[in-house]
Amino acid sequence: MTDANNLQLFTVHDAAKLLDMSEHTIRRLIKQRKLPVVRIEQRIMLT
Repeated sequence: MTDANNLQLFTVHDAAKLLDMSEHTIRRLIKQRKLPVVRIEQRIMLT
């Protein structure tokens, strides 16, 4: 369980750099529900 006070959010771009993957791959994994995300207005943020 994630502590809300220590929650870090990453953009698709930042997550791709951090995980050494393409943004396309990150978006595909999000679509497959393999990566946890939160939506803030129209932004997708990975947790």
